[in-house]
Amino acid sequence: MANERIRGNDVGPTGKTVGENVARIRRQSGMSLAALEEKLIGLGRRVSLSGLSKIERGERRVDSDDLMALSVALDVPPVALLLPFADPTDDVRVTGAHGSASVFWSWALATTPLQAEGAREFDSRSVPYWVFPAADVSWYGDVEEKLAIGEREAEVVRTIRYSARTAADVDWSRR
Repeated sequence: MANERIRGNDVGPTGKTVGENVARIRRQSGMSLAALEEKLIGLGRRVSLSGLSKIERGERRVDSDDLMALSVALDVPPVALLLPFADPTDDVRVTGAHGSASVFWSWALATTPLQAEGAREFDSRSVPYWVFPAADVSWYGDVEEKLAIGEREAEVVRTIRYSARTAADVDWSRR
């Protein structure tokens, strides 16, 4: 047992979702597997036809470089591959968690934290300060309390009010 080979993780729920989304987006674009393979080669990321087919069937893991290259080749943001293409109230599974699709999409788009703890620091850890340069982030109520009692989906715990201010006018210390 001490010399037993430890293999990598199997393809998990997020990996299977990536495969489903690659297949869906590729087909919607009218792109063949061979055309996707050529695009990836052109981007410097070789994934064989067999590898692409396995990705779409959820039989091959996708590393972060594969994910980014697939996103560029399919002209979608990485989140479009990572999360289930589902109705907002659908219960979905991602690696390590499950819940409504709307919760995961809000989290992935850096608008709502998954955890109440540290919610006020979510913006500063999630995106560079310049991503929302003209945004004034205003918190309404006690975010931690709302998240703890399960009102995440029923209420907007924060709003972003856009103004004509420039990035230089924003007080980033409040973020």
